[in-house]
Amino acid sequence: MKIKKSFLALLATASLSVSANAASNVALSLTDLSGTNNSSVNVGSSITYNINVSNLLTYQGTPGLGGYDITVDYPSFLSYQSATLGTNFDVNDNPLIINSSGQVELSNVSFDTAANILASQTGSFTIGTITFNATSLGNGSLTFDPLTSLSDEQGNALVFSTATAQASAVPEPSSVALIALGAGGIFLMAMRRRSQAGV
Repeated sequence: MKIKKSFLALLATASLSVSANAASNVALSLTDLSGTNNSSVNVGSSITYNINVSNLLTYQGTPGLGGYDITVDYPSFLSYQSATLGTNFDVNDNPLIINSSGQVELSNVSFDTAANILASQTGSFTIGTITFNATSLGNGSLTFDPLTSLSDEQGNALVFSTATAQASAVPEPSSVALIALGAGGIFLMAMRRRSQAGV
């Protein structure tokens, strides 16, 4: 009986530690410059998203981000404009920014010492920013590609979760006003013809 109770207590402790680790996973997210992940932009205008990493200090002790290969998939009504890297990572270690149809990839590996990496990073920071131009009307998601990977300051793979961002492109206010003006003109012409026909 004692053995059974000890086994159940050990099992409960193990399940609690697994759920605690799952809750403290490193997280990747996309937010626009106002801090939201649901953005609307006028056609012809640009929108910038931050790629954020968080929970570094609560995951497996105190890891830092030693490397990343992040691919963001974006909808067809957006076109890639530019990307820049954040300041909490060694930007002199030959970063790579690749744009292909519907994807932007940011990749970098730090050659700094583990101590310097840990000293230069906080638990949450912006890895980089990506700017898009809205080329047509539409709405869709910006997502992290499943091949996205992160590593700690020792080169070990980090377990992480991701969050998607929503984007929509809407007509410019002047276009909406022009459409409304045209519809109003058609309505007035129809009313005038009706009154002239004596109906």
